[in-house]
Amino acid sequence: MLLGKKQQGFSMIEMVTVLVLLGVLGAAAFSRFGNTSSYTEAIVQQELLAYFQLTQRVAVAHQDSTTSFTLTRNGDQWDIALQFDGQTVNDQLNAEQVITVQLNSFSADLDEGVTYRAEYSDDGDLVAVTSPTNLSVTHSVQFSIGTRALCIAPTGFAYEGSCL
Repeated sequence: MLLGKKQQGFSMIEMVTVLVLLGVLGAAAFSRFGNTSSYTEAIVQQELLAYFQLTQRVAVAHQDSTTSFTLTRNGDQWDIALQFDGQTVNDQLNAEQVITVQLNSFSADLDEGVTYRAEYSDDGDLVAVTSPTNLSVTHSVQFSIGTRALCIAPTGFAYEGSCL
């Protein structure tokens, strides 16, 4: 060890600052290379899941009325209506994704003008799909959004993933 010679190098603060800046720049640059369609599918899936779960909760909360959920494509967005106890709550989901609904052997793309309508009993069970076709629910209903799926069991429980 030589005495009197000044130490040279980076201080800990300088090194941490440089690493943080490289991390921020790397994250910003990496996000430019990704495909955003997978994120959009995930967002649509999560929002639909939230609406289905809300519908079941509303059905349980309003015991003396039938609760229905309606999903209709309208251009680049989806119109959502939740009807219960003589009231209608409307919302819109901005997404261009095609949504496919499957129940038993029935399958349909929800294109422009095609409506999905489901009815829930006062204990939260999914009892009927009345549009695009009229079916009583004995099996789970599956929705496909691109490569993502979500499922509604006959008990009304909605979850992420393919139906079991």
